Amino acid sequence: MNANGDVLDCDSTRHPGVFNAARVSLGALGVATKVRLQNRPVYRLRERQWIAKTEELLEDLDKNTQENQHWEMLVVTHSDYALSIALNETTELATPPIPPDEEGGNEFVTLIEKIDKYASDFPDLRRTMLNNLRHLASFDDRVGDSFDIYANVRTVRFNEMEYSVPAEHGRACLREILKLIPDKDLRTWFPIEYRNVKADNIPLSMFEGRDSSSISVHQHYQMDHHNFFAAIEPIFWKYNGRPHWGKLQTLNAKNLQLLHPRWHEFIEVRQELDPSGIFLNAHLSSILGVS
Repeated sequence: MNANGDVLDCDSTRHPGVFNAARVSLGALGVATKVRLQNRPVYRLRERQWIAKTEELLEDLDKNTQENQHWEMLVVTHSDYALSIALNETTELATPPIPPDEEGGNEFVTLIEKIDKYASDFPDLRRTMLNNLRHLASFDDRVGDSFDIYANVRTVRFNEMEYSVPAEHGRACLREILKLIPDKDLRTWFPIEYRNVKADNIPLSMFEGRDSSSISVHQHYQMDHHNFFAAIEPIFWKYNGRPHWGKLQTLNAKNLQLLHPRWHEFIEVRQELDPSGIFLNAHLSSILGVS
């Protein structure tokens, strides 16, 4: 429903321009009153987790992404290791559910937090302790329905900034971030998430027109994230990164339109559907460059 109250039925043949733009609408085009999705039946996934050296995982990045249906890693800052997670479809029987406090690596995160609390003033000791976590942490394979395995329970609150850079620059971008943290003595303990995502054709998508590496940096909600994110964000800019629309970032329309090849296509659709800016707020006005 647009600003005039007109209801548009949109798909790839009816109002295709609106349909394409509405797939990442940011709430700026109107109100979606009904959505029809093409889904597949529920299927089973096997989740396998293991700890390995970050550099080894980066060297095996192509292998890990090609041989697994889904793959990502959580890099433990101030250490040489990361938690690697692979998901693959299976017909095996489901395993028993795990306790909520252990789901999504929460138990692992709690250990890292405690080490930071007591050893952050001793960098060498902290690195040694974090590296030795690989001897303590063990992860059983988990099999379950796709909607259970994909979802995670997050019991630790945090602020997050995520950018997607061209896949060919993903390794270099992550390495530069990991080098900056100790060089600038940036206080953080939360793991950094890294995964690859295939290109799509959606205006304003982080992945429009290019395979990408998504890198997420986090900060515990009780710790100041402003200086931490401010130090890291220019590295994303250096590698032509596009920010996640739903997470913290500081770019405005002047910068963002250079990152999205179909920017003006979206802006034209927005102007047509809502010329008076009924659906805009201060944030949308800033990132879209509309008063």
